[in-house]
Amino acid sequence: MLAAGAVAGALAIAGSAATGPGAWEVRQSSGPNRQEVSYVESGGKLYLAGGGTAHEVYDPSTGAWSTIAPLPANLDHIQGVALGGRIYYIGGLAGWPSPHVSSVYVYDPTSNTFSTGQSMPRGRGAGGVAAYNGKIYYAGGLSNGAAVPWFDVYDPVANTWTQLPDMPRARDHFHATVVGGKFYAIGGRNTAIDATTAANDAYDLTAASWQTGLAPLPTPRGGFAAAAVGGEIFIIGGEGGGQAFNTVEAYDPVANTWRQGVSAMPTPRHGIQAAVCNGAIYIAGGGTTQGGATPTDVHEVFFPSGTTTCGSGAGATPGGLTGDYYDNQDFSNLKLTRVDPTVNFNWGSGSPDASIGGDSFSVRWTGQVKADFTQTYTFYTTSNDGVRLWVDNKLLIDNWSDHAATENSGTVALQAGQWYPLKLEYYEGNGQSVISLSYSSPSTPKAIIPSDHLASAGTPPPPPADTTKPTVTAKTPAAGATGIAAGANVTATFSEAMQAASISGSTFTLVKQGAPTTPVAAAVTYSASGNVATLNPDANLEAGAGYTATVKGGAGGAADLAGNTLAADETWSFTVAAATPPPSPGGTVLFRVNAGGPSVAGTPAWSEDSGAAPSPYVNTAAAGNSTAATGAAIDTSHPSVPAGTPAALFADERYDVDTAPEMEWNFPVTVGSHEVRLYFAETFGGTQAVGARKFDVTVEGQLVLNDYDVFAEVGANKGVVKTFTVSSDANLDIDFGHVVENPSIKAIEILSGSGGGGTDITKPTVTARTPAAGTTGVAAGANVTATFSEAMNAATINGTSFTLMQGTTSAPAAVTYSTSGNVATLNPNTDLTAGATYTATVKGGTGGVADSAGNTLAANDTWTFTVATAAPPPGGGSVVYRINAGGPAVTGTPAWSADTAAAPSVYVNTGAAGNTTSATGAAIDTSHASVPAGTPAALFADERYDVGTAPEMEWNFPVTAGSHEVRLYFAETYGATQALGARKFDVTVEGQLVLNDYDVFAEVGANKGVVKTFTVSSDANLDIDFGHVVENPAVKAIEILSGSGGGGGDTTKPTVTARTPAPGTTGVAAGANVTATFSEAMNAATINGTNFTLMQG
Repeated sequence: MLAAGAVAGALAIAGSAATGPGAWEVRQSSGPNRQEVSYVESGGKLYLAGGGTAHEVYDPSTGAWSTIAPLPANLDHIQGVALGGRIYYIGGLAGWPSPHVSSVYVYDPTSNTFSTGQSMPRGRGAGGVAAYNGKIYYAGGLSNGAAVPWFDVYDPVANTWTQLPDMPRARDHFHATVVGGKFYAIGGRNTAIDATTAANDAYDLTAASWQTGLAPLPTPRGGFAAAAVGGEIFIIGGEGGGQAFNTVEAYDPVANTWRQGVSAMPTPRHGIQAAVCNGAIYIAGGGTTQGGATPTDVHEVFFPSGTTTCGSGAGATPGGLTGDYYDNQDFSNLKLTRVDPTVNFNWGSGSPDASIGGDSFSVRWTGQVKADFTQTYTFYTTSNDGVRLWVDNKLLIDNWSDHAATENSGTVALQAGQWYPLKLEYYEGNGQSVISLSYSSPSTPKAIIPSDHLASAGTPPPPPADTTKPTVTAKTPAAGATGIAAGANVTATFSEAMQAASISGSTFTLVKQGAPTTPVAAAVTYSASGNVATLNPDANLEAGAGYTATVKGGAGGAADLAGNTLAADETWSFTVAAATPPPSPGGTVLFRVNAGGPSVAGTPAWSEDSGAAPSPYVNTAAAGNSTAATGAAIDTSHPSVPAGTPAALFADERYDVDTAPEMEWNFPVTVGSHEVRLYFAETFGGTQAVGARKFDVTVEGQLVLNDYDVFAEVGANKGVVKTFTVSSDANLDIDFGHVVENPSIKAIEILSGSGGGGTDITKPTVTARTPAAGTTGVAAGANVTATFSEAMNAATINGTSFTLMQGTTSAPAAVTYSTSGNVATLNPNTDLTAGATYTATVKGGTGGVADSAGNTLAANDTWTFTVATAAPPPGGGSVVYRINAGGPAVTGTPAWSADTAAAPSVYVNTGAAGNTTSATGAAIDTSHASVPAGTPAALFADERYDVGTAPEMEWNFPVTAGSHEVRLYFAETYGATQALGARKFDVTVEGQLVLNDYDVFAEVGANKGVVKTFTVSSDANLDIDFGHVVENPAVKAIEILSGSGGGGGDTTKPTVTARTPAPGTTGVAAGANVTATFSEAMNAATINGTNFTLMQG
């Protein structure tokens, strides 16, 4: 590769140097071999990117390549397009066939810097892109590894994306062109490399519709280059059917025909893009065979209609306005399009161009104009003849008539630093032709608008400077995290795309706490997909140690694409999990296998697994029979190695060279808990380096070792034992999976039960649920519980992982966990809806509830139940008490007794709890179904409430022991608590919680009565207690009836009245059943093996 500014010197021209039509010539190679590249022309130079971060520019006038600012990310299958002096690299792939990216990187050749545009809302790579009328159109491509039909347009000026109608079919690996106002999508493929298509579809950019059925591509292929030259669309190279093509075919959009037999590209290639300059088509890089194995640096140019010169100015877009010149007065018969630096012409009796007559012609200039000040600008035209001017889409001048040279003007308010659309139309009738465009403002002297304040059509104005500093938006491990795996990486996610070169071992560091400040040796990388920096320590972190991670800010710190650094250092700490102790000698040994070697003495002995006599527990026949031995001395001092372990176990190994199938061990065991010990050592010189050998291990379907690297943990020729406690069926299976190089194992030991040192990988389960699944008639105030099979991590049990839904509506609730019984409780904030069915879910999988070892439920545990229907209005029963709480006596049969502040009821504890009453003048709605017919509305006008919590408000009524019905009258009449959650309280009757977090407003709204009725079994004192939750408890009236009025909720607990065998009975028959007789009818669904049990001991 040449240094920036270097010249290649004389060019080596291979093959014919013909100058006739259809000739190919060779140009200086780019240097690095690469494919799936972008190659575009801007300002007479050609820019090559993709297939890595390398970014180069080729100058056709000198034949020299130069290295320029690298791509901000390592991408391929990117789509580049030049527009307005800048190059837009859109989307791409960060791997094959995924992940895709959504980035828009904008390269400015003038400053040799990158900035970012608005990301694609639908990211992808390997699509078709083309620019038209100042906008960039992107069709199809690969998203998540699959072809899509999406079609979107990007407006660089507004920095916005707009979704357009999908293509008629999904396709990827094609390039698009615009000819005659139509966007052409030709050929390509549908995801698979050989699923090529010949389809030719066009999108009419004016009519905004797709046209299908056009003449198909004669040679179906994908990965080709496409170029529009001389009114034809050239399809060049590509791949498919097991080969790379050198075929060139040309499509005539007007005739809808294909021209074949065009001179073939000298080097067959795919993964290419065409850079067009002054009628010549340049192709650089690409793959020379189908697939990704043979990238090249070949550089060739095709001249469809004879040799042309490409250099600075040949394709450049200078400042100014785009002028479309027509040989007619009505903007028909277009003859010429060019960029005019300014508009200041006096053609006299002549014309703008030899192709245009001296009279009866017209010109339309389009582009943008920049304001330097926030002021009112005056725009001037001097014309002979007709003129019209629009600025910011406002018509300022309209003198569309024949006239002598005349100055016209118009004004518009503009903002400093902003660019505004401008369109100027002019026609010449006959005689002299004059046209000029000027402006002025209070701070701008009147003058012809200069070229640096004009941008041609399709040239977006320079974006404003990015001065926003990036931030770190996420970190792993999280700040303050404990129990972190020793092999964990450290990551920092940024708020925007960053300069990869600014993220290194100097700007992203990890230091062990309490040690010298020397950073931990690590590899630091940056991924543009997600803007994530990763610090991967060279060796495992120290067990139990604290570490501090720092992303450097300020001068010399991590920087975004515009060069803005973090405002300050971003620092956080975490603690590594304590070392797993070596396995204890407990548990009975079931199996001992010396993998890959002879039997080894022990108690019990280690069985043979040699190449000649493989173990019956390993799938040697399917996975191969590969064993190896070492003569190296083995260090067995690692704390994970059980005392007395023979060093000879680490001298041999079984390894697996094939990926289909992988190495698998199967041991017949008794169903239950077992401890698995896996013995490892890195004894092969070829893999005694960090990352040289990595593999996965799965035990009983659980991934227990991920990307495991023995050398990274303990180094060379040193034993290490990984121990796991599992719950197994009758076949305990251990599976190894390739990652890098071949999985290998030194020995395997399996014990019954737990030896005490194993990592728990058994997933927890939900063993009991209340209400039980399918239960009906559940109390509206009931809590929901889930009991687990083992102790759980309380931090994982919350309102996200334990939820209650009524249809699609979530029931707000407090979720708690008790280690006593391993029970999670969901306590709804308000009573559940009468008659409604609810679904409870305990979340499993990623982000779900987890046990103390971090194992989550295998899947969501979900069940449903139905709440009891609303109680009908209270019925009969003799009235024992009627109290108008907080108010005067109210007539009735019998009357409601007074409970005023002046004369409080004798049944309430006003002396201790305070004497607080209030009244309202609001009209009360008594239509709720719970309110007994004929209830006076006056009962709801007054209330007794309680402002103190010690003691709470309490009512005590002397009654005859037995069954009674309690009716509590409520209404929310206080304006400050007429909102959800503004007042909540509990009510307990005879020691039973009958209303939990009760919210009157949540149930019936404001100024509406509601009655809650309960049937209780009372002693001689019936007590009703109110408890604070939010704001002050309040009650409007209390009514107590003897017996049951028929509408109360039964709160009397059942009892067991008889048992067989009777307590203390001896000599019971061995075949006897056990019975319990209840005091009342029971819910059969609640009587099962969980709550009726028989234990011996």
